[in-house]
Amino acid sequence: MVKGNSRYSKEFRERAVRMFKEVRPDHSSQWSAIDAVASKLGCNNETLRRWLIQAETDQGIRPGITTDERNRIKKLERENRELKRANEILRLASAYFAKASKRPSSKEIIAFVDCHREQYGVELICKVLPIASSLYHEHKRREQYVKLVPERVRQDEYLSGKIITIWEENRSVYGVRKVWTTRPEQAEAQPLDLVNRNLTVLRPNQLWVADFTFVATWTGVVYTAFVIDVFSRMIIGWKVSSTMQTDLVLDALEQALWRRQVKGNLIHHSDRGSQYLSIRYIEHLAENGVVPSVGSVGSSHDNAMAETIICLYKTEVINREGPWKKLEAVELATMDWVDWFNNRRLMEPIGDIPPAVFEQLYYNRQQGVMAMQA
Repeated sequence: MVKGNSRYSKEFRERAVRMFKEVRPDHSSQWSAIDAVASKLGCNNETLRRWLIQAETDQGIRPGITTDERNRIKKLERENRELKRANEILRLASAYFAKASKRPSSKEIIAFVDCHREQYGVELICKVLPIASSLYHEHKRREQYVKLVPERVRQDEYLSGKIITIWEENRSVYGVRKVWTTRPEQAEAQPLDLVNRNLTVLRPNQLWVADFTFVATWTGVVYTAFVIDVFSRMIIGWKVSSTMQTDLVLDALEQALWRRQVKGNLIHHSDRGSQYLSIRYIEHLAENGVVPSVGSVGSSHDNAMAETIICLYKTEVINREGPWKKLEAVELATMDWVDWFNNRRLMEPIGDIPPAVFEQLYYNRQQGVMAMQA
């Protein structure tokens, strides 16, 4: 169930304006073009109209306050508010740690952040104390992980992989003693495979999978990233870009988070691509209470559902409607296909109904159960 939220990302607003300009010549009126784009991106028609007016103001076509000027005013107002809130945080921290004879430990500081995060936000508290916000998010990510996976299972999964790697790197001749001796004392922490090819879920926003692919155009290769809800196979985030850097997958994730507004009790599964293992991506998951999971190196079976959706994307739109002249053409076609896929494509694994209908049936059942219990 998509929840409304007025805080659209800058990238999303720019994408909507750009796509409106692409489709405008194909429509008899501005309003019909607005309706075509807004309905497929999931935003309100009037909202998109305001973005178009603001874009014209920024370009000097219309009079008014530009986005840069508006942002400067907002920045000054925000700095004033943050200064006031920082003073409040310092007073609270002074009282909280008054009995401490030395600098508070990281554990104590994290406890303080937990007490006041709802009122002041994690980033501002960490900035004032000071403590690295990444330290706090890593601590909370580990807490979530511990809740989901027993300690013995985590150790076995980690050590079994290291044992095989060490054994293969040493000509497959080492026995138990030498394998253990060769094992490094510390290893770089990376997410484990929490899914293990088990895609059985009971509700939306329990497990998301993510992947991206490439599309050849006359002006060069472009890349399309997807985020998919395993429960219904619905595509909840996507992005087309000329590069396959972290921003590609991060923008797709941001759209999914905006659409679903989830906080916790969610696993995000991907392959071991550098984009998905980047610090920015992992931290963004942690900030939103999402637990990362990654498959094995070089195994497409570990992310089979995402691979399947990408295969359908290639078959039903890219290969069928190509060749492609430029990124904008791929972007428009992807928008149309995602809208059709989510709302009209019949999916055999969920009973030959579209993903959106499957999810709505779930929420209808939940409301019925709640009504019976009331």
